[in-house]
Amino acid sequence: MLSAIRQATAIGGWRGSAIRLHGIAGRLNVEVKNAELGMAKVSTSSVWPDGLDEIGVNCRYMADMVKRCQGSITLKLSDKGHPISLSDQDPEMTRLVMPMRV
Repeated sequence: MLSAIRQATAIGGWRGSAIRLHGIAGRLNVEVKNAELGMAKVSTSSVWPDGLDEIGVNCRYMADMVKRCQGSITLKLSDKGHPISLSDQDPEMTRLVMPMRV
């Protein structure tokens, strides 16, 4: 996921700061839109549940949290406006990131 975030933000650096997480054919996609430079979309091998809407997050915050995760990552969310929980192999650590409108 970190690699996908870095690839998608390469078109505009961290300037835009917003990324979209959404699913295509059951896979997580990371997308960045930049008014001056265009759009970048990176598909990952991670699973994205059917019927789950896209979510916008700050790319710096998300990348920082993903960097600190150990092993596989699970994203948990209940609604577009609620915090997104990231959990990993460490059962005592839970990370939260707030969604944003994109």
